[in-house]
Amino acid sequence: MLIALAGCVELPTKPEIVLAGEAATVEAVEGAQAWEAIGFRVAETSTAPICPRDWAAQMLIDCQIAITVIWDTERTHGGLANHELRRIRIGIETSSVANVAAHEVGHLVLDTPDHLAPNRGVMSIGPTGAVLTVADRVFACSHLGDCNR
Repeated sequence: MLIALAGCVELPTKPEIVLAGEAATVEAVEGAQAWEAIGFRVAETSTAPICPRDWAAQMLIDCQIAITVIWDTERTHGGLANHELRRIRIGIETSSVANVAAHEVGHLVLDTPDHLAPNRGVMSIGPTGAVLTVADRVFACSHLGDCNR
């Protein structure tokens, strides 16, 4: 997918993110869209092949990171990412699904359990929103090795 903007064409720089599952709500998708700021694309569906876990090391962009999002009835708030299954569990009473989804999607697309210090951005311990901060961009760069965005 190419995006034309005032005569410029922006080429994709990262794989597509596709959310599926019972908790892949509009708000969860909005959270995932935070990662578009560094070149990911969020799509409803994709025909691209599934990205391997080391997609960044292989510099693959023509693939999808398919993430299953489910409600967690055991965890009332917050979320949890499972790297092996590429699955996110979101607490059934979470007040900001977008913030939690942005954070947990970050764990999966960056393939890391690491966090930023509190109050630094989406990837903070206790995420601060669904908009990437400068700290999030530096964090992503350190995990993906792609510092162009």
